[in-house]
Amino acid sequence: MIWQIAIIIILAIVAIDIALRIRRRLRAPKEGTSQIITQGLQAMESLNKILENGGHKLEVVKQPDGSHQVIYKQIWSDEEIAKNDQEFGERLFNSMGRKLLDAQSIEAKLLLLFLKNEYQTNTNMNLEISKDIGVAWFACQKVASKNPDSEFAQMFTELNDAWMKTILDKE
Repeated sequence: MIWQIAIIIILAIVAIDIALRIRRRLRAPKEGTSQIITQGLQAMESLNKILENGGHKLEVVKQPDGSHQVIYKQIWSDEEIAKNDQEFGERLFNSMGRKLLDAQSIEAKLLLLFLKNEYQTNTNMNLEISKDIGVAWFACQKVASKNPDSEFAQMFTELNDAWMKTILDKE
């Protein structure tokens, strides 16, 4: 998810930068150039609605030579960003764990049993609360993506894909 936002940000910065360069080269705004700049600025505003929830924003800054540059600016303190990231992670883990606990399908029950078994094996503790279930699920995703040919990854992926299919079939 973070990489998707990063790609969107990069694309927006590139689009705005290109629009500003075109405008500089033309010196006199012509039909189309101002439309490109307007669209770039609108895209930047849309991205800022997302970014500001994480303590950052994009901003157009005039340079000493008269040109403009888009910068990625931190608007919260490092502590506020870390706290927000921590809270977001906890909400995400809780949400994923709760989805799995509340699911009634056999596929969900099998995946949950797999997660509980792996958690018990690796920590000698029981997997019971939704946050821990979410953490275990994300950890399995990470391990499976790093070594997709392993028996573990294949088992997790098969169980997870089966569960995800039940969710998508409901929609």
